[in-house]
Amino acid sequence: MRPLDLDLDLDGAEPDSPAGPQSGAAPQSGAGPQTAGRLARWVVSLPDLLVLAVAAFSVPTLLLLVLGQFHTPLVLGLGAVAVVAAVAVVGFEPGEVPRRDVLWTGLALLIAAGASVYNGLLSAQNIVVARDPAMYATTAQYLASHSSLPIPTGAADFPGVAGLVIGSPGFQASTSVPGAVDPQGNHLVQALIALVGDLLGPAALLRSPALLGGLALLAVFAIARRVAGGGPALVAVLALGASMPMLHFVRAVYTEPIALAFTFGGLSLLWRAQTHGRLRDAAGAGLVIGAVTMTRIDGYVSLLFVMVLIITLFATAVPGRRRVTAHWVGVLVLTAAVPIALSAVDLRTLAPGYTSDLGSQLRQIQLAYVGLLVLGVVVVAIAWRTRLLHRVAGQRWLAPVAVGGMLAVFAVLASRPWWLQTQDQDPQFAVSLPKLQHNLGLPVDGTRGYDELSVSWLSWYYGWPMLVLAAAGLGLMLWRLLRRGDLRWLPVVVLTVSVALLYFVEVSISPDQIWAVRRFLPVVIPGALVAAVLVISVLWRRGGLAGRLLSGALGVVVVAVPVSVSSELANVREYVPQLAQLQGVCAALPADAAVLFPDLLAGQEYAPTIRAYCNVPAVQLDGATPETLAKAGAAAASRGRVTWVVATRLEGLPLAPGQQPLPFSADVTKWNERLLGPPVAVSAYTTTLYVGQVGPDGLVMLADPPGA
Repeated sequence: MRPLDLDLDLDGAEPDSPAGPQSGAAPQSGAGPQTAGRLARWVVSLPDLLVLAVAAFSVPTLLLLVLGQFHTPLVLGLGAVAVVAAVAVVGFEPGEVPRRDVLWTGLALLIAAGASVYNGLLSAQNIVVARDPAMYATTAQYLASHSSLPIPTGAADFPGVAGLVIGSPGFQASTSVPGAVDPQGNHLVQALIALVGDLLGPAALLRSPALLGGLALLAVFAIARRVAGGGPALVAVLALGASMPMLHFVRAVYTEPIALAFTFGGLSLLWRAQTHGRLRDAAGAGLVIGAVTMTRIDGYVSLLFVMVLIITLFATAVPGRRRVTAHWVGVLVLTAAVPIALSAVDLRTLAPGYTSDLGSQLRQIQLAYVGLLVLGVVVVAIAWRTRLLHRVAGQRWLAPVAVGGMLAVFAVLASRPWWLQTQDQDPQFAVSLPKLQHNLGLPVDGTRGYDELSVSWLSWYYGWPMLVLAAAGLGLMLWRLLRRGDLRWLPVVVLTVSVALLYFVEVSISPDQIWAVRRFLPVVIPGALVAAVLVISVLWRRGGLAGRLLSGALGVVVVAVPVSVSSELANVREYVPQLAQLQGVCAALPADAAVLFPDLLAGQEYAPTIRAYCNVPAVQLDGATPETLAKAGAAAASRGRVTWVVATRLEGLPLAPGQQPLPFSADVTKWNERLLGPPVAVSAYTTTLYVGQVGPDGLVMLADPPGA
């Protein structure tokens, strides 16, 4: 395998000799006339630079949150400085710009912008805390008007009252601040959209994740055009943007779209850095790749491919280039270390309980890094002292065996539904899964894992032709890596194949659709699409007339299948008008209200929402008798608060006599849940809330909703 020849030139000029072997790279999409001028170079560089800008902005954003100084003007000011510095350092890609590349990039920018607007208009109002999106949305809404975490619940406003319940799913009782809760997970996405909420309000906050979806599409285009050319890259962008998983997960507050953006934007910048060998490109790639860890805790798993790349770079470096390689790798690692370290601090300080609960998985990831480090030292030592690895890499049987083995594994994983039924479901799904199976008319078995269907899940949304093309494309990438020694293919292949293998074998998520397929959105789905369009590109360029006809047909199929699957539900807006319902509740609550939830289930779902949107204390109360409510009312009055209750049902609520209760209600729709196919219809239901003030006798006088 040939070494990567790194040039440390910092002036932005194209190195005299290519930084890496070019024979394995797909021709760039513009073999035609060249376009002069800086504007064209900036346009073509925009997909890379926009992802870089968001990653750079994210570092001071998360830093200020960790420091408890999350003030919008301060975040915007420091974030702008970081963006300008990052873009100025990295700059546009050197070299001439083919005229065709400007066209492809312009079309990609239009598609991403159009998708952002479209999905923003159809954004979900998922704010009742049942699953992760509402947890993230309510945390973001809280941060829109507060400068730090954890989140006070208001338990201190009820001194001496027994039966108060502070924590709820996604919001563990804080170990650092009594009476407060820690929102689970990494907090970058919540912080970013909180800025939108502070500036433009809660409705805009809920629409803003669509912008991150547009950024993700640009990131996929950025790497796909390097791999396959601009035209095929647009096929990947259209297929991803029109697919049901992308539509669903960019319309609510999920972490997967921004993780996708940083992952594939980082791959594109890494390809660029390997091509030109400039330290500035390595710095940009490191920052964006490292930023993945600020989005999701499993981002640390994705970054294992960087270790593999570093080991390979050192192992293949010839004696005269080892110091240069060390400099390039050092810049990559140091810039990646900044967001990685910040992510670790975020998790340890702002979500310690969540981090502790996932301690065993984190230790496994740490062991993987340590194992790779030890293996890397051994491999590099052998490579530098002997010719053994060079001889092995030069064997002509290596590429066909590796490609054949990878395709065989894919075939085995895809065939599992014919001969395997997994029975290793996580115990936490033992209640919800049987209920869903019963509702769908399936055999009730709470132990069913459904992991054997993981490859089939992707076929439901993207079709088997795309998956077969993806397997062939990854095989082609691996062939070029091993046969031609072009190390630019290594990150794409190692990342996509390793993460796919990890989650295809054990998905580790509740298997209902479309929820479960979120596991594959950050890496596997876009990686598969990039690999698929590589095959389409090769057929177009090398297959003659027949190849072009087949290539065009396959491109149509790759886009048409996800469009067809999502067509029935693409225009359905979920969970609306829950925001209006909550705003009505907030309008009924005075500024000095302190809210109790006598219904614990309702409290788990609504207490975080009331705290975030109404900006009043909200706590669950186990055992709401008139006596306990009267005591709670007196305790709150001693703190200058008036006690109110919010409930989803009247049973068990001690009402004052003579009332005719009217609920605050909302008729909402959502995509239905399925286990053996994608969502195909909507479920309609009504959410109801009752809001009332607690009197001195502990009885509740209900408030009427607006317009009643």
